[in-house]
Amino acid sequence: MPARPGIIASFVSAAQERPERLALVTPAAAVSYGALLSEVCGTADKLRRAGVQPGDRVMVGMERSHGYVVVVVALLMLGASVVPVDEDEPEARVTRLRVQAGLALTIGRHPRGAEDSGYLQVADDEDLPRADYDDRFAASADPEREVIVFSTSGSTGAPKGVPVSSRAVLAGAQWCHEHVSFGPEDVHVFKTAVSFTSVLRQVIWPLMTGGQVVILPSDRSRDLLYLGRLLHERNVTVSSFFPSHLGVLMRRDFPGSLRCVMIGGEPLTAGLVSAFRLRSTSRVLNVYGMTECNIISAADCTRLEGAATDVAPLGAAETPGTSLRRPDLSRIEENTDGVEGELYVASNQVASGYLGLGNETAARFPSDPATGRRLLRTGDLVEVRDGCFFFKERADKRVKIRGYSIDPSAVERCLRSDIGVDAAVVFKIDRGVSDQRLEAAVVTAGQDTRDQGEILEELRRYLPEYMVPNRVHLMDSLPSTPSGKVDVPELKNKLGIVHDHARSPSERYVLP
Repeated sequence: MPARPGIIASFVSAAQERPERLALVTPAAAVSYGALLSEVCGTADKLRRAGVQPGDRVMVGMERSHGYVVVVVALLMLGASVVPVDEDEPEARVTRLRVQAGLALTIGRHPRGAEDSGYLQVADDEDLPRADYDDRFAASADPEREVIVFSTSGSTGAPKGVPVSSRAVLAGAQWCHEHVSFGPEDVHVFKTAVSFTSVLRQVIWPLMTGGQVVILPSDRSRDLLYLGRLLHERNVTVSSFFPSHLGVLMRRDFPGSLRCVMIGGEPLTAGLVSAFRLRSTSRVLNVYGMTECNIISAADCTRLEGAATDVAPLGAAETPGTSLRRPDLSRIEENTDGVEGELYVASNQVASGYLGLGNETAARFPSDPATGRRLLRTGDLVEVRDGCFFFKERADKRVKIRGYSIDPSAVERCLRSDIGVDAAVVFKIDRGVSDQRLEAAVVTAGQDTRDQGEILEELRRYLPEYMVPNRVHLMDSLPSTPSGKVDVPELKNKLGIVHDHARSPSERYVLP
């Protein structure tokens, strides 16, 4: 079988075959593939003259935009590695990631971190330079070449750089080809955070296949009604959603153009699928993966049946590269109903580890005793039923909220060590897929007069917004179990926090 074309080779081929086809659409402009290729080449030339070399790591701190896409593809064209960060990421976290990555350059609209790594300010989108494509821009075809570094907070709360190779990106593209059939007639929505792995399936993989990418403006990120209108206006065919967002969008019908939705980041239920089927004929895939391996499996849930609260499977138990294992890494027979274990992954999509964190890499990416191949320990405990994997719980007690994996203990440590409270507990409130949030209860010193708002504002100096609790409860003391641990059920009872089981199944998926 001939080798699959590389990332840039696929993009260039799509642009040269149909230069008139739309590549990017924003509220301000519609950019053809021919124009996008010219902008990418012009920007790559500018970056090379600024000193960017193959193998350099370059931080890109830009909002979701036409310019962001051009800069990222230009860096890939040069053979550099992209380190994306959100513009509103706390400075302390950005600094830690910059130290881990050993940056050659920082690119953005503001001179963030310029004192250590150099800084290149990016002009407005309409001022992007242009140039013709030629062989000077041919990136290395080495499949092990690092192309992008995502970051995850993991179990420590501090960002951990996750380098992703060309091989892993191409394996993900092949996954989308096999399961979703990405093609030139497809219209996708770029609506994820720029530092999220969803950038691959919302931008990179579509551009490799000649598809159209519609960019949701950054200032509309939380406006789901606007997103719903955009799906109709641009005739979107493929999109990714969190279940909680899909529930809100079901206030109206979906466009007839929509042929596939990929659901991830939160549990998908039969009730949500049933409600969605009343509004769309689109295929529904429950996709599973994490920062360290992007997509690794999917379950086609288009015809999912069951009680409204029944949870959808993560994928088939015989998914290539996945296995259930015991703590000693020995395999468990995963085709037997009722079997439980921790899910491990051995796949071309698995990252190589964490930047500069040897101990964490060894713990999360152990070697298979039988084959010596690198594994990814997902931390997800699953059960086999009817030949499928079903999520049970996190081995490390992390929670998922709006697609983000959060370790409550990391937020607790920040409250105690950085904010200076005497005691803290962080917990998830779950009132259905449309209403999930993080809250905290703290005990402060007697002379501490800070209120909830002041504590939350201080937290934002250290944590990204998705890790900041929606609310902080100020307590005189925290209830404890006989063993001395915080009694979270009793705490919720004291605070008057209860699950709302009174709503009907359909009401659980649509906010009032």
